[in-house]
Amino acid sequence: PGVPVIDTSKQSEVEVRTVEINTAITDVVERISPAVVTVLNFSSAALAQGSGSGVIYSAEGHVLTNYHVVEDAAYLEVVFADGASAPAQLVGRDVYSDIALLKALASVPGVAELGNSDVLRPGETVIAIGSPLGKFKNTVTVGVVSATGRILDTKRGYQMEDMVQTD
Repeated sequence: PGVPVIDTSKQSEVEVRTVEINTAITDVVERISPAVVTVLNFSSAALAQGSGSGVIYSAEGHVLTNYHVVEDAAYLEVVFADGASAPAQLVGRDVYSDIALLKALASVPGVAELGNSDVLRPGETVIAIGSPLGKFKNTVTVGVVSATGRILDTKRGYQMEDMVQTD
């Protein structure tokens, strides 16, 4: 069999073009990202003992996050998408649904409008924006609603009901 030979004596030009592609997903991510925060949980020794994601849902600085992110915190801080940070106060929590409500003690760069999960249908597109491992601010992932109305046994003597399952 023959060996292919590449003739390098002929010059060729390659044209590179940049094309801007906007989709509904990129538009939503651009609009919502300023309202996504990283929540830092500090112990009394001023060491970060945990972190997670949160979303600002009011112009007054209210942040929705998970209770397990803020559990046993001596001090809480939110880090905005642009890297700025502010102290935060725990103003509400529900251990059973793993939800916590914070108030950022600074002006906020964005606010996300909360939706109505009662109208979700299997097959709809869902977008998650968060801070996995507390390091990767505003990471985006996309999936679908797999099912609604799911029940999850917590193995702690109660069940979480009417859950949304995503892929």
